[in-house]
Amino acid sequence: MPIPSGVETRLTIGKETTWGVKPLASTGKLTRRTTVTLDLARDTFESAEIISTAQTQDMRLGSDNISGTLNAELSCGTYQDLFAAAFRGPWFAGASIAASTDIEFIAPNKLVRTAGSFITDGFKIGTAVDVSGSANPENVGRFVISDVTALELTVQVNIENTIAQPFVNEAAGASITIATSGKLLIVPLSGRTNDSFTIEKYYETINTSEVYTGNKISTIGFNFAPNAMATVTFGLMGRAAESNTGPYFINPAVDTLTSVLAGTKGSLFIGGQRIATVTGLTVDQTGNMETGQVIGDRQTPDVFLGRFTVSGQFTAYFENNDLWEHFRGEDELTITMKMEGDGLEGMLFTLPRVKLGGVSKDDKEVGGIIQTVPFTALLYTGTGPLHRTTMVLQDFTL
Repeated sequence: MPIPSGVETRLTIGKETTWGVKPLASTGKLTRRTTVTLDLARDTFESAEIISTAQTQDMRLGSDNISGTLNAELSCGTYQDLFAAAFRGPWFAGASIAASTDIEFIAPNKLVRTAGSFITDGFKIGTAVDVSGSANPENVGRFVISDVTALELTVQVNIENTIAQPFVNEAAGASITIATSGKLLIVPLSGRTNDSFTIEKYYETINTSEVYTGNKISTIGFNFAPNAMATVTFGLMGRAAESNTGPYFINPAVDTLTSVLAGTKGSLFIGGQRIATVTGLTVDQTGNMETGQVIGDRQTPDVFLGRFTVSGQFTAYFENNDLWEHFRGEDELTITMKMEGDGLEGMLFTLPRVKLGGVSKDDKEVGGIIQTVPFTALLYTGTGPLHRTTMVLQDFTL
């Protein structure tokens, strides 16, 4: 009998309409991965009776426990449904201004208007915008907003190979468009969604499938490192499992073809300033979910949602005591990570309100001193031009 291998195993995911109920067989999407572990487990318990044989006479299997992880390399558009489920909200379009002749460029990094309001229009710190319409190539491109007032947008100028390309001065008059790149995703204050998925592992070699229903995204872990692909890990918690001959999902949508994002094409901004000496960044989001156990049914009555929390850490070469002073002063900062792929593909992660949990330094004979900085992200409760949320995700391709 042939033995299946990973490359001959097809991973298909379909969004459920009703929790724990398989969606239509025609709605599945093939999903890219590096590894996936999703299995049925059961606790065991045995009899504690004292009997004349002085031996254990019975044992039972307990409630179903469906859990696992989907490990992947990060790419645009591939996991948009899973991200939306974890954030408990829909993707949406950001602010835009179309064909305005009232935009002036002020070197090195400001867009200025004389009427209207960038704040009222909805532009936010820590989002990327596409600017077009200028005859000067320096004033055209994708920029990350670092500050917003009614009449001014301040941006991080384009960076290629660590060399900044500032704006050139340009008077108002050209027809300028400023549009939020792609779409945004936040953890909403109300009206949260509660999405679930059916996940199938189909072993083509032996024409056998395992179908897991009622899966929710319990955690997300991002990892960004130099000279490495950006990676994401989705934690999964589900309801039930079954095994079938042949696949359940018929003619699933094909894999996305977007490029994998990499650490060498990334930029980290803290408090609006680019940190050029970062050596690594991890961000861990958890929904604090749990399953339940009931008498008379092996399967959980739900995967219960908990509080959305985010934490992480970054490492950077020690250049000055700025980060230590932020930690000592318990300052609240904004952290933004921009990752780019091929062409205009890319994603941006913003934590509007972060507190540092420490700043420790290593001590070694050679090489630069490395600072390790843990942090906790919190709900933004201020009145500034930031999204009122814990975390913002932006996909430039949506």
